[in-house]
Amino acid sequence: QLRFGDRISYEIQVQEEIDTGKTAMIPLLMQPLIENAILHGLEEKEAGGMVRISITKEKLLADPASDYALMISISDNGCGMDEQALAELKQHMEHASKDKRSIGLYNVNQRIHLSYGAPYEMRIISQKGIGTAITLVLPYISITETEENDGKF
Repeated sequence: QLRFGDRISYEIQVQEEIDTGKTAMIPLLMQPLIENAILHGLEEKEAGGMVRISITKEKLLADPASDYALMISISDNGCGMDEQALAELKQHMEHASKDKRSIGLYNVNQRIHLSYGAPYEMRIISQKGIGTAITLVLPYISITETEENDGKF
């Protein structure tokens, strides 16, 4: 906000039942995604740029006995991508690239897979001229006071 002034604003929505101070996740996971939204998505916007962060707790599967997932969506109303650019981005996100494009997305995706395994992931949707949304699907891990006091989190 300091750097871009009125050109870009943001909105953070957290589902009421989520205590962000007691919810664990990999450190600095969202930072490169928010940077990408601003630097790549909203770069050409002269006014009205918006980054939205939405955090919800949802059932991972239709099975009532399944675990909950923490769904973190970071979206922008920027330039977006056409289908070919999105497919290339997803390819770079899954496989390390020599040209260093999408290294941040690749790193975030790898950290999710290495830390949590399946079915946790990063999803990307985008439409040219409308914007891009990246959703992190992470395990919902609530920190207990005992774990917090033991220094586990």
